[in-house]
Amino acid sequence: MSRSTQVTFSPEEDVKLAELVSGHPCIFNAQHALYKNQGVRDYVWQKISEDMNKNEILKEKANDLNDSPVAIYLKNK
Repeated sequence: MSRSTQVTFSPEEDVKLAELVSGHPCIFNAQHALYKNQGVRDYVWQKISEDMNKNEILKEKANDLNDSPVAIYLKNK
């Protein structure tokens, strides 16, 4: 999938992805001890892909969610 390809999810999938990502700070928090370990981050993304039942590139979609209402909701939860 090229970077220009839009990854589309339902609102429910957006929430699920945001919740799964928020449970793994090593993939988004540069201060986390495992953040620089690409193998760990790849493994976590693979597990999230399996949990979501998606083959799409979820990293790209997660980046799209950073400033979405779903992300804001989860930050304030």
